[in-house]
Formats: sequence, structure tokens, C-alpha cells
Amino acid sequence: MFGIADGYISTFDTRSGALVRTVPAGGSADNNAPVAMGVDERAGRVLAVGVDGKTRVLDARSGLLLRMVSLGPIVTDPAALAVDAAAGRAIVVGGDHDGIGGFAILDTRSGRVLTTATLGGNPGDWPRWVALDARTGRAFISRDGQGQAPETQVLDIMSGRVLRTVAVGGPIAVDERSGRVFIPAPRRIAMLDARSGALLRTIPLHDGKRPDALTVASATVRVFVVTSSLPQSSGYETVHTLGARDGRLIQAINVGWAPDSIALDRRRGRLYIANVNAITAHGVVTPVSGRISVLDARSGKLRRRIAMPG
Repeated sequence: MFGIADGYISTFDTRSGALVRTVPAGGSADNNAPVAMGVDERAGRVLAVGVDGKTRVLDARSGLLLRMVSLGPIVTDPAALAVDAAAGRAIVVGGDHDGIGGFAILDTRSGRVLTTATLGGNPGDWPRWVALDARTGRAFISRDGQGQAPETQVLDIMSGRVLRTVAVGGPIAVDERSGRVFIPAPRRIAMLDARSGALLRTIPLHDGKRPDALTVASATVRVFVVTSSLPQSSGYETVHTLGARDGRLIQAINVGWAPDSIALDRRRGRLYIANVNAITAHGVVTPVSGRISVLDARSGKLRRRIAMPG
């Protein structure tokens, strides 16, 4: 496990949590904070992209910083990173100094920039999400529109060529087993084909609320979508369980006020959803009981709720 803070890169043992090594991150401590990190286990490399538009390449075993590579003028403000270990490629998305969106494709072993290109759009409307499908060799780059129409662009990861543009945008979840890609849209989820990028169907959410976060449990062929209200004042929020192959709604359950994040434990088959301990509506902060909801990743059923202190 790796982290960057105060101008240093730290390596931790994932079993014990002990600090293994701390080395200088390079660059100024004021602008080397990580935006995103990714691991290529095959190449034995960790890539950390900083707000300074540079990629740090680390040795995954020792934690040593091997080199630091500039992403170039097209991605001076990186926003997200994804790694395709099978292809030995990583893609970083973001914007340039004028706020125009673009991407850079890197070699994961050396960190060398192989391809860069702009994606167009309005200034400030650069892409904020990216995901890869290693089986199809596709990258999905998404922007929320910033007042304009949101969109997702489908790229070939080897050539960097844009294959298709779809009129939905937001966080992306890819299920390589079913060959499907899921992206939130207002009050629904869009399901795309992972090879062509074609829109296969849109899945309405029964509560009519905004999809906020989603994740895929490939082992159980399930997609979990957390919805929330705006403002967050209308009561309990919902987790929808969808079939990853056909997008059918399997069930929906309430999980508490203002779900803040979602995480999947693939080994144990458990889904964890954190609820914040305060909500803000119309400028008024109201304390509520924070807790974590634990769901079964196969059935989607609620297993337990864990109260959080504070």
C-alpha cells in the first residue's frame, strides 16, 4: 500500500499496516499531492499522478521512486488514472492550462508517455472519470458536462483512437465477465457494451433519486448502485442491486441517511456502505447517527449495521 504526503512517498505492509519505507516524492511539496494511483502487478510498478501533472513510477516491491515523468501540455491538471496490466498501459485523464480535456497513455513499466490527445469540450469541462476493460482493450472516459451535456468517450487503449461517444457521463463501473459497462444518468443507469461502447439499455431506478456511486461484484455478476437525494433531507437512501448481464433490478433496500462511499470486499463477498454522521440541507447542518451498512454481495441482502462513534 502506498501514500504520498508532505513531499514523501510512503510504503506500508498490507498485512500488518506497518510503515516499510518513506522516500522523497520529487518536485515541490506544495503540488505533488496524489490525484490518483494505480498498480501494474505484472510489471511490478506503482504509478502515482500528482497535481503537478507528473507521474511518479515506483518499484512495487521496494517502494523506491524510480523516475518522475511529465504528462505533457495536454494533461497539466490530471483528474483520474486507470491501469491495464495485460496491455502494460495506463491512461490519465484531465485538462490543460485552458481547461480543455485530454488524456495521456503511458507505458506502465517505464512511465513513458506513448500517446496524448485532446478530447475537446468546453473549458473546465474536462473528464473526471476513467475505467478500463482489459478483455476488450477499451478505455471509457467520462465527463459530467459542467452545465452542458455529459458524455463518455470509448477509446482503443493501444492506439488511443476514439471509437464512440455516448451521451451519458459520471462514475464508471466495468464488469469484464459480462462485457458490460455501467454509468449513472439522471434517475437511471446506462448499460453499455464493453467492446463497441454501444448503449444497450437504460435502467430506471425505482426511487427516482440521483445515482451517486456504484461498484461491480464480478464474482456474483452483480452491480450495486447507491442513490441519494438533493438536498439530502428526504429520508433514507437506497442501494439497488442489478444483474450485470441484463441490467435487471434484483432488489432495492434502504441503507440510512446520506451514503457517502461504497467499497467491496471481493474475498469475503461483502459490500460496505458508509453513511455520514451529519447532513446539510438549505444551509443547516443536522447531526445524524453515522454507521456502516454491510450487505451480502451475492444476494444484496443487508447483513448488519455498524454504529460509528461521534
